[in-house]
Amino acid sequence: MNPNAISLRHIRVFLVIVRERSLRRAAQALHITESAVSKSLRELENAVGVRLLQRDRRGATPTPAGETFHRHATQGAASLALAFEAVQRRREPREPLRVGALPTAAAFVVRIAVQRMFERYDDIAVHVESGHYEQLVARLRAADIDLIIGRMVSRDMVGLSFELLFDEDIVAVVRRDHPLADATMVSIDALADYLLITPSPGTQVRAVVDSYLFASASRPLLRHLDTQSETFARAWTLESDAVWFAPRGLVTPDLEHGLVSELPLTSPLLRAPFGITTMTDVPRTRAAAAFIEIVRGVAAEQ
Repeated sequence: MNPNAISLRHIRVFLVIVRERSLRRAAQALHITESAVSKSLRELENAVGVRLLQRDRRGATPTPAGETFHRHATQGAASLALAFEAVQRRREPREPLRVGALPTAAAFVVRIAVQRMFERYDDIAVHVESGHYEQLVARLRAADIDLIIGRMVSRDMVGLSFELLFDEDIVAVVRRDHPLADATMVSIDALADYLLITPSPGTQVRAVVDSYLFASASRPLLRHLDTQSETFARAWTLESDAVWFAPRGLVTPDLEHGLVSELPLTSPLLRAPFGITTMTDVPRTRAAAAFIEIVRGVAAEQ
């Protein structure tokens, strides 16, 4: 046997002969001459060292060795076809999915949803960009992204649609050895002794925090440090006695790693709507629709 002398052409000709039961019909199916079919079969039999087909006036039928060879050759041809198909799929451009994620969503809900997206779809290319609402909604209106995941911002919603997934807690966190870290209850009056790090005025979270702080009957004088930078807020909190008000999803990794402690503030006011923002007049792509379903599933687990 000389396997090196066998080519794909030999295998293909042999399989067609067995299928057609005739060298003549095989030649017609392959659009080559009957002599070329006969030559290819002869070369194959010489390479394997046994007769594969029995030929007579009724046609061509496999010998016992031919039946064995045919069974394995068929499996090999099928595997080769699958290999070509898999490579071709990878060469085809994947459908894009462009997700805008507010920082609190990027670190939690979006991270889990994208992971599940990769597990279920290998033909979708996911791009995630994080930013503040104003930046992301401008990109959504310009069709640079497909959707936004995060808190609802009650501003210009013309042309936009918001699907509520759940109400996200707004929490107050401090460094783990902060004077209030072990308190069983913290009042608004107690916060007057510390700098409060809050989002800038005009944002949804700031409106929620202000509603909570102004609900105090004593209305203590509070000091604010306004910032839209989560990195800056985190660094300041870890190095000072400041109290940082932030969406729970944003600080969940810090809480899980023990970098910060959550103050025991209990108020129904400290909640903000979290969901999916899309354009009302733009049809959803297959990728966007699939991702939204996954995000809904992740949100339902919260």
